[in-house]
Amino acid sequence: MILHRPMRHIGRAIAACGLLAFVACNQTPTEITPLPRALGEVEAVRVTLAGLVPLGEGEGGYVLWGLRERNQAGRLGAFFIDPTTGEMVDGSGTPVDSFSTEEFALRTLQGVIVTIETSPDTADTPVGPQILSGTFIDRVASLTVPISSSITSSSGTLRVFTPTDGPNTNENSGVWMLDAAGAPSLVVPDTTAALQYETFIEIDGQNLNLGRFEVPDDRDDFCRFCANFEQFPQPERPGDDLLLNPPDGLTFPRDLSGAIVRISLEGRFNDLAAQSQLIVLEAVLPAGLQGGEIIGFVNRTETFPAGSAVLY
Repeated sequence: MILHRPMRHIGRAIAACGLLAFVACNQTPTEITPLPRALGEVEAVRVTLAGLVPLGEGEGGYVLWGLRERNQAGRLGAFFIDPTTGEMVDGSGTPVDSFSTEEFALRTLQGVIVTIETSPDTADTPVGPQILSGTFIDRVASLTVPISSSITSSSGTLRVFTPTDGPNTNENSGVWMLDAAGAPSLVVPDTTAALQYETFIEIDGQNLNLGRFEVPDDRDDFCRFCANFEQFPQPERPGDDLLLNPPDGLTFPRDLSGAIVRISLEGRFNDLAAQSQLIVLEAVLPAGLQGGEIIGFVNRTETFPAGSAVLY
């Protein structure tokens, strides 16, 4: 009988393994994963954010979306930023940090994104500019602006002059992203499917769009205030001459002393008219500008929003 006892022990061990199925037989009780977690049960997504700015009237609100397989986006909920406290709040002003849905299983989520939607309470698919995104790893996602982390090392200069009206004419009324030799003067990472660069200039409180661009060694999408394209073509770099077609309240040409030039990241599709909060580079043009002057940019990416999302 003694010879048969080990076989009975082995049989019992095999039976125990069959009952547990998903647990390795050599696990101790403290190593066994609780059943609800093993099955992927998730009640909600808890979100913590910092640096996200309140949106102005007519700009809509933020919407959190869950990303499933093949980047299928499902709505998790809308929220706003209280201008006094900086907290996330719902439409009634009540603080909120958790989101859930019965439309799909939260355990299937692979990531989340935050977009700005003009109709946040009714949006059922993300169409507005994307501002934050993150992928879940062990149920936690770090939320960052969806572009290369090298954005924090962006740098560059601009040159003050007006190439589209000929030499030595109104030279302090234009800004271009090139150096004195005509080479690209910006160091920025590649754009993404969600975001691209846009240049704005603030003059006497008005913020004017000077064009969008993908890379610093090519021109932007328009030269809206330039002069004579045929005789004096614009450089193959982002920039604009402020010579023609001034908006109400401004006159062109003008001395750009005191103006502020900002390069930001903007949503590639359905973007808002106003400049986003994702300011990458900023340059204040000093008093007494002279044509040909080179002005350095300051990196402003420390103001980018960030956060985290947790499945629980």
